[in-house]
Amino acid sequence: MKKITIPLLIVLLIGAVYLLFRAASPEDLNAPNKTNQGGSEVIDDQENIEIRDFESVMLSLDVPDSYRSVYQEVNKRESVLNIYSSEFETEFDLPLDPHSDARISHVSVFSDGFASELPSGDRVSWADYQGDLPSMNFSLNEMESRVYLFQDGRPWAYFIVPQNLPDSWNQYGFIWAAFSSDDMSLRCYDDSGEVINLQSCDPLGGDRVSRSGSVDNQDKETITRILESIQFLSNKDFEQDISSLITVDRPLPNIDINSPLEIQGEAVGYWYFEGSFPVELQDAEGNVIAGSLVQAQGDWMTESFVPFSAQINFENSPDDERGSLVLKRANPSGLEENDQLYSLPIIFPPNK
Repeated sequence: MKKITIPLLIVLLIGAVYLLFRAASPEDLNAPNKTNQGGSEVIDDQENIEIRDFESVMLSLDVPDSYRSVYQEVNKRESVLNIYSSEFETEFDLPLDPHSDARISHVSVFSDGFASELPSGDRVSWADYQGDLPSMNFSLNEMESRVYLFQDGRPWAYFIVPQNLPDSWNQYGFIWAAFSSDDMSLRCYDDSGEVINLQSCDPLGGDRVSRSGSVDNQDKETITRILESIQFLSNKDFEQDISSLITVDRPLPNIDINSPLEIQGEAVGYWYFEGSFPVELQDAEGNVIAGSLVQAQGDWMTESFVPFSAQINFENSPDDERGSLVLKRANPSGLEENDQLYSLPIIFPPNK
């Protein structure tokens, strides 16, 4: 048998090491890393994108499969549309706002403004920022719009004020967009430049808040694409038959009813507030005979259809046996433009 020479032995060893390395690392070493620091799913050519119209805030935008959309009327003076990454959706409460968990990437539309201070920290106007910014489909108030910055000058959020606000917005309306960051940290400096405790930090008194951290570029691209898809809409874009928003399966129209009246159907999520909306029995003159609340039979914080049920008890029938079952969209704000109702003809039992 021939002896194996030293050079040949070296070649064999190198080959063995290479094969072991490839077995341990089967993925292409040059493939882009799609794991991001915030955990948000990357928007790419494989992910489905749905163009969604949101009548509640008079705009349309792209919603990736990995994102959720929820509209809420927080109180009589404030509402918000959240478009957010579903990665951490079991770990936070809605609605999201500019002070929410920094890990959550989201685009949030505050058509009525925000009843709190915006985050403190480094920021510049849209007009003065020197880096790349989203190409919006509408004109911005570039002096009021802001780019929120880390200490090193990289953006982590946008405060966007349209130049011409939709009619349904008030004068304080804006769009907030934040990129996911799982390592954001804050420091506070007094007017002498010394670091002080965050609990005693007073930005209104001259202290300065500074943020450090990082965001994933792919997550930033996702948010940028959503922002660049925003189109403002007019009332004409939403003119539609009310039956496309709510259906009643029980009772059927023009049938005799009895007490208690069982009601079943489904309505789009924004018809509900806190999972319910009003329903009334009215006589032929529009007088209310009895009323109740329908209750959502599922998660109502969606733009999709949500089943509902209700029961109405009534004692006396009107002399005219004709009447209506009237279901009304919840409207905690009391704004007339949010009023919607669906009326179904019914027949009361004869008075005995």
